[in-house]
Amino acid sequence: MFKITQGKGFQIEIGNKTVSVQFGPVNYCERHAAKYGSQYDTESWASKNAEIAVFQEDEWITKDFGFNDDVVGCASPLDVIQLLVAVAISEGLDIRTTFENLNDYGTKDQIDLESIRQELTYKEDEEL
Repeated sequence: MFKITQGKGFQIEIGNKTVSVQFGPVNYCERHAAKYGSQYDTESWASKNAEIAVFQEDEWITKDFGFNDDVVGCASPLDVIQLLVAVAISEGLDIRTTFENLNDYGTKDQIDLESIRQELTYKEDEEL
């Protein structure tokens, strides 16, 4: 499920987790100092970076993905994509098929999901 949040970001539910991507007033991003409510004064709203977080039910679980805080500020678009992939993998979703299907349409190069899985496993092992 997708949700728009106060005209300055969105949330995506993946399995039983929610990834939040916020890029407006009071969020830890380039638009942090914008006047609250100004996001409604324009047809579109943009930022070079965003604040990201992961929730499970009412609990912050961003730290479970190798971050040092409940929210991560100034995340790049690539950071957002990597977090979405990490959450999907943690939910046991077979996203390889999805990416391979995209390749059938010639829209992107195939990414190395096995390397991502190994990196996530390595980070888990470091925490033990």
